[in-house]
Amino acid sequence: MILADSINPWGEFRDHWECQSHVQVRFRRNQLQEAYRNHAEAVRRWGEKTARRYVQRVDILQAATSADDLFKISPLKFHPLTAGRKGQYALVLHGKERLVVSFANPAMTSVWIEDVSNHYE
Repeated sequence: MILADSINPWGEFRDHWECQSHVQVRFRRNQLQEAYRNHAEAVRRWGEKTARRYVQRVDILQAATSADDLFKISPLKFHPLTAGRKGQYALVLHGKERLVVSFANPAMTSVWIEDVSNHYE
């Protein structure tokens, strides 16, 4: 299990890990995966600040052992969505931009990166 204080909000990790599996991250669209792998592509899509936070947030998702870890990191503002996005969750990126994810299993150990959006518009 990763201790909540082992991940800071900017995606940097400390070296104290216990042996447990991490959340498996998948990308719903190829463009989201490409933006994660290629910083220039992410900057082109969303701008520098959002691109940097996108990569950091995906790294944090990969380092977590479950959704419980994400709720414990208050700067992420990890929260469930409602209405038409029920069953999905959001993490703050920059300004009103959010990283929208959903979980592929009830244990919440496999996550789909759904979208980067301003779901307040």
